[in-house]
Amino acid sequence: MRFFDRFGPETTSRALWLLIISLGIGGLATGLFYHILAPILALTLPSIQQGWIWQLATYPLVLHGPIGFSSLVGLTFDLLVLWIFGTTFIEQKGIKSFFTLFCGATLFGALSGLAGMILAQGMLAGFTPAVFALLTAWMLMNSGAQVWFFVLIPAKWAIGFLLAVNLLSHMSHSAWAAFMADSSGVLFGYLFCKIPGWKWKRRSIPTKSYPKIYDIRTKEPILSDDQFMDAMLAKISQYGEQRLTDEEKQRMRKISENKRKGR
Repeated sequence: MRFFDRFGPETTSRALWLLIISLGIGGLATGLFYHILAPILALTLPSIQQGWIWQLATYPLVLHGPIGFSSLVGLTFDLLVLWIFGTTFIEQKGIKSFFTLFCGATLFGALSGLAGMILAQGMLAGFTPAVFALLTAWMLMNSGAQVWFFVLIPAKWAIGFLLAVNLLSHMSHSAWAAFMADSSGVLFGYLFCKIPGWKWKRRSIPTKSYPKIYDIRTKEPILSDDQFMDAMLAKISQYGEQRLTDEEKQRMRKISENKRKGR
């Protein structure tokens, strides 16, 4: 599915798009009717002891608290990460591997969260364990990647900092269920890439399709001039020149002018 040419990935798997919509709608609905839906769908130890097994699968749909600024920012951030990094993951490893990672991290996070609830009663909500598994796996798959945000930063530093801040925040608030669940997401993403029995076949896509530098403001890979011209010519051939953005046209003209001056 193609959408938002000026923002985010240019192409997104239909299955990933449907997952993002489902999680977004679920988060908004549970946030609006939090006191009604959260006790039914979010994961709690007493509910599991009563046989409410569905909570192992439904807790990702629950917002982190009633509708509010912080809960909406958290939902938006998680959905953006799922969209941007999930798209790259699917392009490199395939849709089956992505959903194996997502569902496996969700279940692993639920079981670990229940273990944390033994230390301190709590409620587990949101799909952060799956997001952390995705970030960890992406970081291992693209170990040399860098992100551009005013300065060039190694991706592993940026992702590692994000994970550390989140886990330390859970520790400071004694939110052991969330801490155990998110930590297990990181562990699951690591094991998913490292355990030989879980390895998958690489898709036959040229390595040059995956640049090593990404601009996290535009969510686009940073291409060299030659790579950029090749990508634009392929885009024109497939979709027509009218699909080029103003920025793309401007860069093409600049590259052409520089090549003429270089001669």
